[in-house]
Amino acid sequence: MRRNRVLKKGASYYITCTINRDRPELKPLFVREMLLLTLKQAKKKFRFSLLNFVFVYTHCHFIIRPKRGENLSKIMQWVLGTFAVRYNKRLKIRGKVWFDRFKSEVIEKIEDFVRSFNRINDNVKKNSIKEGLENYIFCGIFYFKNKNFEFVDRLPLLLEFLI
Repeated sequence: MRRNRVLKKGASYYITCTINRDRPELKPLFVREMLLLTLKQAKKKFRFSLLNFVFVYTHCHFIIRPKRGENLSKIMQWVLGTFAVRYNKRLKIRGKVWFDRFKSEVIEKIEDFVRSFNRINDNVKKNSIKEGLENYIFCGIFYFKNKNFEFVDRLPLLLEFLI
């Protein structure tokens, strides 16, 4: 029996979503673009702060803070479910896209946030993404560096040193 998800009112969460069978399904550019579009649409459908993210070939990470009245599970189920339907339809296949339910860790302290933020950024280098951190449009740091806050939220002043 799986453990219940830990949810705390007003908290931010470090989230990991893994592709089924750890296959590089997110490697094709059009697939990452489709996931990015789905994430942007989720920002319009739900009220939450997106404080960092990265898509690598076999998984993705997010730092999300649901706003009052929103539910982390509903947000992530919509993002992952909507993407899976679009992915299967586009590739004319059926079956499971994501390995399991998403993993989430409550971010309780500033140290937890800094560690989670840096773990996301380290994924670009760790996964040999050739564009590099500041040029990779599938990572939040690209939007921070370009001051593009259309869907990635500004960090609080106290945390801007991370950029």
